[in-house]
Amino acid sequence: MRRLTMEDNLRALALLFALLCACSFLVPAGGQRRCAVQTEAEPLQAVRTSEKKVALTFDADTDAQQIASILGTLRRCHVRATFFVTGVWVQKYPEEVKKIVQQGNEIASHGDTHRDMAEMTPQQQREDLLVCSGKIKAACGIEPHWFRPPYRKWNDSLLRTAHSLGLRVADCSVQTDEWRNVSPQVICRQAVSGVTPGGILLLRCVGLNVAAALPRILQTLQNQGWQIDTLTQLTSN
Repeated sequence: MRRLTMEDNLRALALLFALLCACSFLVPAGGQRRCAVQTEAEPLQAVRTSEKKVALTFDADTDAQQIASILGTLRRCHVRATFFVTGVWVQKYPEEVKKIVQQGNEIASHGDTHRDMAEMTPQQQREDLLVCSGKIKAACGIEPHWFRPPYRKWNDSLLRTAHSLGLRVADCSVQTDEWRNVSPQVICRQAVSGVTPGGILLLRCVGLNVAAALPRILQTLQNQGWQIDTLTQLTSN
């Protein structure tokens, strides 16, 4: 076997140095530190972060009895949230949609009629999304950029259709049993105990005790050092 010469060693060192230089471009500034937030695959359930940040989201598809109380609590706690609304709901409550937006909250699509869109054809999915977005824009002048499928059901066709219309698709990482009309204490306990860094909290306006539970949820999370954001704020930071 040929012994390595000094020239061979120098070549090997030069090659090693070149490889190290090339790899340095793959490491972010500041060493091995990852970006504060990395989005996951959609439907988005959470973002990757170690920071105590969570998105607060609401689904609205029935009545609007609790909206005024919810907005009042958000205002007093200096929190903004993302509201996923159906087109039918927007038609019935255009003034509530305006109030949601005027207060600095984010408006998003929950489909037009709250049907199971995974059971629709691609053309039906497209029409449903377009109609809902059109109603939202007509009510408040804003075109939604987020969509949460009704019943949290989706298929590949729905994801492709939503993306083709410029809509990002969201799910959630924690939800409560508010739709079963459990007590405010139960709703609060389920929400607070389920929150994790980068998570998405889902509350449904149909629950009779959502508005009553919300002040305690927000105060508890804020006292624990959580930053509560809209979905866009969470994914943009």
